Amino acid sequence: MFGYRKRQNIKQVRRYIAALNNRDADEMIGMLHEDCCFVDSKAFCVEGRADCASSIRNFMRMNIGFRLNAQSFSVRDGDVLIKGYTEADDASFAQDTLWMVRMAAGKLAHWQSFGGSEGASVARAVLPAAAKPFNQLPY
Repeated sequence: MFGYRKRQNIKQVRRYIAALNNRDADEMIGMLHEDCCFVDSKAFCVEGRADCASSIRNFMRMNIGFRLNAQSFSVRDGDVLIKGYTEADDASFAQDTLWMVRMAAGKLAHWQSFGGSEGASVARAVLPAAAKPFNQLPY
């Protein structure tokens, strides 16, 4: 039973990453939990399905050639942990990164990036009015 859930969570995260890399905002938004939260590597977040959907659409409009390259996946206490790197025409969006993804009811509920000190705040770049500091642990 637990192995099935792990595989399903990784499968959903892979599907989300594929939609991101294919620039399919509708597919990404369809995978969001109502209470989702995106946290960027600068510890700024966007919360709630409506604001997360707006941030996805705004990010796609930036047209910066962004691509997420996942190198490995693991599951710890139900959270999907991803190691990889990003590519983008704008170097401030390209870096080695770790991600933590929490699923709820088969939907993406929490996505958190853990990158280096360089780079831009994605949340502040795509939805500055809704981006706010994230000061809690994701568990």
